[in-house]
Amino acid sequence: MDAQFGFCQTQDIPEKELQKLLEAATKHPRGAIDTAKVWLRPGEGGTLRVCFLDGDPGLQRDVRDAIKGTESWERHIPVTFEFVDDPNAHIRISFRGHPRLGAGHWSAMGTDARDRATFDRQSMNYQASDLRTADRLRGVVLHEFGHALGFIHEHQHPFREDDFNEAATIAFFQAPPNNWPPEMTRQQVIRRSTIPSLNTTRFDPDSIMLYEFPGFLLRSGVGTHANEKLSSLDIELAQRLYGKRKGGGGGGETTPPTEEKFRLEVGGSKSETVPPSGKHTFTFSVKNEDRYDINVKTSGGTVTVELFDSAGTSLQKKGPAEIAFLGNKLGIDLYTIEVRSEEDSPVDYKISLE
Repeated sequence: MDAQFGFCQTQDIPEKELQKLLEAATKHPRGAIDTAKVWLRPGEGGTLRVCFLDGDPGLQRDVRDAIKGTESWERHIPVTFEFVDDPNAHIRISFRGHPRLGAGHWSAMGTDARDRATFDRQSMNYQASDLRTADRLRGVVLHEFGHALGFIHEHQHPFREDDFNEAATIAFFQAPPNNWPPEMTRQQVIRRSTIPSLNTTRFDPDSIMLYEFPGFLLRSGVGTHANEKLSSLDIELAQRLYGKRKGGGGGGETTPPTEEKFRLEVGGSKSETVPPSGKHTFTFSVKNEDRYDINVKTSGGTVTVELFDSAGTSLQKKGPAEIAFLGNKLGIDLYTIEVRSEEDSPVDYKISLE
């Protein structure tokens, strides 16, 4: 995709490297967030060291200012990005591209940056010629650091609201400057993520992790817009996995989140422990109109269970109780189940969806 649409891309892929890149794309598609790739536990707080391997000093300063600015990830989660002169830093930035991984804007996803066999030099790359305005630079930097925190691309969200027109999308990405073969486009653009450790909010059209796609690539004919700042759901999801930074700004104490969110599949079950006065949220997708039963049973203590549709309308509520059963005929939609506790101690429970 050209610079107008700002797609994070691998350009001019050598034929001998294509299969390696396709395998990597299958394992680590590029926001939803992969919980297996986060650096720190919720509320733990910590420092990620960042190093520039090359680049103009002025451009380095601009990238540093973007990630340390008032609208950055660091303002919302207890993670501090410390810029150091150390080629073994957690995040290693280059502006020169890579002979195997390509040029353009790209980043390793979360802790994949530790894989020095794949990311033998930089773990993040920028194409200086595309950072043409302050807003563009800030948006690209926030996007790539989103990948560095574990976020995938929002257009690969499992509950994406629209489908790509496959033929038009393949033709678009086959053209310069991408020159992608069809399977690369399917892996990087068309297919939804199936990462088992994925943690999501609802699909977010304002996410910093979503690209601007022209309408003719989508079946609805309605394109997506460019995003150059963090959305409220970007912040919510980052805080869910890393915790909240108390008081905002750099430094200071951190507090772990009291709410945790999970995905629940039809026919599946989960055993969890809700913290004192805490809340667990489960999302599930209904693809066929039918009756669905939700069962929650604690091993001691009580919880309140409530079902919502995608508009936030409460459909059914039970509890506080040790056993809660909710049964409804549901249409095609994305639904949310809340399990809430007012107990002073943790409550163990099992939830199932049939």
